[in-house]
Amino acid sequence: MVIIWGCLSFLCGMLWYILCDVYQPSDDELYGNEDREQDYFIDYYDIKEKSNSEKSIIMTYFLFTSLSTVGLGDYTPRSDKERLVGAFVLLFGVAITSFLMESLGKMVAKFREFNNDIDHHE
Repeated sequence: MVIIWGCLSFLCGMLWYILCDVYQPSDDELYGNEDREQDYFIDYYDIKEKSNSEKSIIMTYFLFTSLSTVGLGDYTPRSDKERLVGAFVLLFGVAITSFLMESLGKMVAKFREFNNDIDHHE
């Protein structure tokens, strides 16, 4: 389950980076309003300036904390579009967490059932 959670965080993190990069305004749209440049995730945290491995670690970390609903707050969506997508990511994280916890509960129940069968046969 940890591997699944890590892979899901990595995949969603890369999709988040692509989304933020695609929907970031161009220089023409920012012309005359330099304060707006800091309103976007990638620019606010200077992610474009980092190496590819650092980008992937930051994005995986951000989505891991978001999907697990921990949300430490050191990386947050900055624009309204990012917040909207972030809200859906949090809802998706709650659904995935519920599914994984249910699966874990079923695994534990089957393990106990298996142990009870072995104990009764002895």
